[in-house]
Amino acid sequence: MRAFLEGQAFAHRGFWGGETPENSLAAFRRARELGFGAECDVHLSSDKVPMVFHDFDLKRMCDQPASIGDCPADVLTQTRFIGSDETIPALAALLDETDDLPVLIELKTDESENYIELGRKVADLVRQYTAPLALMSFDYRIVRMCKSLHPGMKVGFLPDEGFSASAKDIQRVRSRSIYVAADFLAVNIGDLSAGAELSEELGLPLACWTIRNEKDLLACIDHKAAPIFENLPPDLVRNALST
Repeated sequence: MRAFLEGQAFAHRGFWGGETPENSLAAFRRARELGFGAECDVHLSSDKVPMVFHDFDLKRMCDQPASIGDCPADVLTQTRFIGSDETIPALAALLDETDDLPVLIELKTDESENYIELGRKVADLVRQYTAPLALMSFDYRIVRMCKSLHPGMKVGFLPDEGFSASAKDIQRVRSRSIYVAADFLAVNIGDLSAGAELSEELGLPLACWTIRNEKDLLACIDHKAAPIFENLPPDLVRNALST
């Protein structure tokens, strides 16, 4: 897992901007062309197909009032992003089209989502691919479940933003990272110092989100954390990685 993250940067929701929507196939193609890995978000459709999308509803990105979990996959894959001909992709379509792209797949859960079904569907799907990829989530239950289902699968734990503010929360992150058998941690930029100390203590590689400026990018490099970035010039990221 360390080799997977070391020297790599991951475009947050693909390399998007301008006419290229986040979490679109075009954004992931662009990340691949530029030589970066990518991070994506996954929910289940109403018919239990893993779909690549960040929000729990379609309003912000597609100007539709529906929740993604209430729509079948065949409707979602025909739903266009605002101002684009790109449509919401299934996770399988992303992996089919960019089969050598390093991907961090974030599993999105809330109280209304069946995390067991989401974890099982995604874990069973990604096992069919040879691309370098890993699953991660803020929900430690789904991380633990995916690792239990497929022990060889790479999984990461995402602590909540701000966990470094209290010793109790740091201990909780430590305990949960061990409990889920995490292969890496991915922390918010505001928690980078504490995350780096904890990852070193646990012997785990580190990723950091979301990097939007040069200062934070260089901080990631200093702490040996793989940046999950957006809206940065490709050359700036490449130069930082090469230092």
